[in-house]
Amino acid sequence: MDNQFSEKKIYILPSKRKQEFLKRIEKDLNEEQKKVVLEADGPSLVIAGPGSGKTRTVIYRLGYLIALGYSPNNIMLLTFTNHAAKNMINRATALIGEKAEDIWGGTFHHVGNRILRIFGKEISLKGDYNILDREDSADLIDECLEEMGEEELGKNLVLEIFSYKVNTGKNWDEVLKIKAPHIIEKVDLIERVFKRYEERKRELNLVDYDDLLMFWYKLLMDKDKVKKILNDKFIWLLVDEYQDTNWLQGEIVRLMREENKNVLVVGD
Repeated sequence: MDNQFSEKKIYILPSKRKQEFLKRIEKDLNEEQKKVVLEADGPSLVIAGPGSGKTRTVIYRLGYLIALGYSPNNIMLLTFTNHAAKNMINRATALIGEKAEDIWGGTFHHVGNRILRIFGKEISLKGDYNILDREDSADLIDECLEEMGEEELGKNLVLEIFSYKVNTGKNWDEVLKIKAPHIIEKVDLIERVFKRYEERKRELNLVDYDDLLMFWYKLLMDKDKVKKILNDKFIWLLVDEYQDTNWLQGEIVRLMREENKNVLVVGD
């Protein structure tokens, strides 16, 4: 296992730092926000409307944890879009300075990629894999369809079906009823194309965006040692825009907190 996961590291900061940050909390936040920042130990869910300062609250919670003495390297900060992730990291840097570089922060896909580069070999995934964007994924699906003589299905529709399947965990019949009821009688064919697509990715050492989450999930489900390492490493898990979570992302959050329950999720 990578040695950066071999032990917990906690910075012991002088109490003066905590007192200074408490003054900032008192000055910058309203009463509801302060309550979350100071008291969100264990499993915590915050629901608030747009413009209510949810992301600010998450970032100040992060700053407070660091002021208490926790290492940024033991905190995972997740959100859903690249724009939101960039904004979140920029705000964290403005608040806590260069220590923000040590936070495991970004989109689920970004963090999943970092984890798989380290632990992917545990599920027979080579560490030097390449990532397919959606256009490349559609083209590879098109090759599989052409190989099977089924080009008329359309690569983009099939990609949408596959992605929905992976991210919702639904069975194939349910997926087609929702995403493509007009081809529901071809469920067996769709399964065969999916199997061939998965084979081709492995042959070419490729993963798509959905794989970054599914393989992270498989690591947590199937490799107890890895799950314990990740649970121990990340003492705190903070998730912004939680209303956008799909089934797969929700399962990842749940499994990342089986060893300890320090999770704050914030959403509309």
